[in-house]
Amino acid sequence: MAIAFDASSNKGSDAGTTSTWSHTCTGSNRVLIVGTMCQTGNTITGVTYAGTAMTQIVTQAIGGATFSNQYLFRLAAPATGANNIVVTSSGGSYIYSAAASYTGVDQTTPIDVSGAGTATATSITGTLTTTIDNDWLVGFTGCGSGGGSALSAGANTTERIE
Repeated sequence: MAIAFDASSNKGSDAGTTSTWSHTCTGSNRVLIVGTMCQTGNTITGVTYAGTAMTQIVTQAIGGATFSNQYLFRLAAPATGANNIVVTSSGGSYIYSAAASYTGVDQTTPIDVSGAGTATATSITGTLTTTIDNDWLVGFTGCGSGGGSALSAGANTTERIE
């Protein structure tokens, strides 16, 4: 079975220590990816979907005055249907989050490799070497939040959430 895009959802910015929104997963051999960040001085302490804790994949330092780290979380075989994603931070802050789900994903090893890139004021770059044929790469940035510049997808990439 080939990997396919299922759905995306964008919570945007939420004030406080938690951010909650609904995301709908469908299909078989699913994985849910959540990208999130919170204001400098706080950290993301956890993400759940339908009450199930998600696994942190990677943290990327972004070194900004407003936001300091971006996080990616994943959950293999998330519950189907509309369920809540809940992101929790260590302190009162703004939390910016988005999610995407995919089908046709290996349920034992849904993430082949992971890594963090390098961010500048105008681009994000990174290198990953996959070990399985037909892998998809998924990334997250909250660059457009808080008055920053909007990014656009580069060659051979697809932007799923704005």
